[in-house]
Amino acid sequence: DTSRRRDPWHCWYASALLCNLIDGNERAKKTLLEHQISTIDDDDEESGDIMTGLMLNLIRITRDSRGSTCQKSIIGYLQLLVVWLHESPMSVNKFLQEGSYIQYLIERTTTQSSTQDTEIQGLSSLILGLCVLFNDESIASFGSEALKGIIKNRIGPDLYLNRLSRLKTDKVQDTLLYQHS
Repeated sequence: DTSRRRDPWHCWYASALLCNLIDGNERAKKTLLEHQISTIDDDDEESGDIMTGLMLNLIRITRDSRGSTCQKSIIGYLQLLVVWLHESPMSVNKFLQEGSYIQYLIERTTTQSSTQDTEIQGLSSLILGLCVLFNDESIASFGSEALKGIIKNRIGPDLYLNRLSRLKTDKVQDTLLYQHS
């Protein structure tokens, strides 16, 4: 937390590095899914998987966000999720095991705020789409058809497509490409 406040690029660089390591490598994605991390909070040591840790950090920094200093970290985490879930049904399955992650993405997609959040809204929509596309249907409440219904009823097709199309604009693409290089 302290290092993130001193250097808002800290989380983004770590996410970008991990993106490059797992991009197109199902074995690396599986290894990442199986890896456990330890955290020490108030003298209590806890162990958990990386995806849970990533999502808890993402939710925490979004909640604590005060301006644009956290935007880079949030975008980095979301970009990592895009790469991690792309063409990886086992990663999508792990992601969908916690229903609050879908709620988080819905909130990010439907938030009406400044243009700073265009990337966050678009990436959140893209992640929802990846969950539909690479779903192995093993979690009944979040199967492809159920997720399509959630997107239709909770976000709306027009807003969902708007978020995705705004992600494609030149300004946003330039920002994401600059950040990914």
